[in-house]
Amino acid sequence: MKKTVSILTTLVLSLVLIFSLGGCKEVENGSEIKRVTFEIEFTNADGTTETTTIEAKLYTTFAPKTTAKIIDLIESGYYNDLCISNVASSYALFGNYKLNAEGKLEAVDGNISTVSGEFYNNGLSGNNLVVTDGALVLKRDAGYDSGKATIALCFSASAPFDADSYCVFGKLLSDDGDSSADSSALESLSDRKSVV
Repeated sequence: MKKTVSILTTLVLSLVLIFSLGGCKEVENGSEIKRVTFEIEFTNADGTTETTTIEAKLYTTFAPKTTAKIIDLIESGYYNDLCISNVASSYALFGNYKLNAEGKLEAVDGNISTVSGEFYNNGLSGNNLVVTDGALVLKRDAGYDSGKATIALCFSASAPFDADSYCVFGKLLSDDGDSSADSSALESLSDRKSVV
């Protein structure tokens, strides 16, 4: 994971995201898992191009509406050729910008419907995922139901997306391909009252 994070944090903004979906059916910690693979192509400062492949798992039972939306966007090719548009010390964002012919960031079409993310402050319970190293979070605007297509790849638990107010729907797999759950990615929410 640290190798992936170091690659992401040193990106120059000319890159390409290409997603593909895995066909295996698996269950982890009570949630069906859908695996996705994406390639990030980036240009180094010296002009050479490199590609790295990253695999992630989506928790379709914990966040059914959000993962269905993301999977639909992947299958439609929405994320292909989009840029990582913001890299901070604890996260990177993608899904809302591409590079235009002049090599400048350009917002993609905003006609994407919103989704009601599965998180506690949105009146939904049952999503036990928390923000940790490698978490995938659906970014949203001010309203809880304003998530569209922008995804935050979190590098640490200090990313500014708390699991009570943002939908955590997936996790990057470690560099060695370990597909077992990171126990810190799940927490007991038994002290919360169900609001569904």
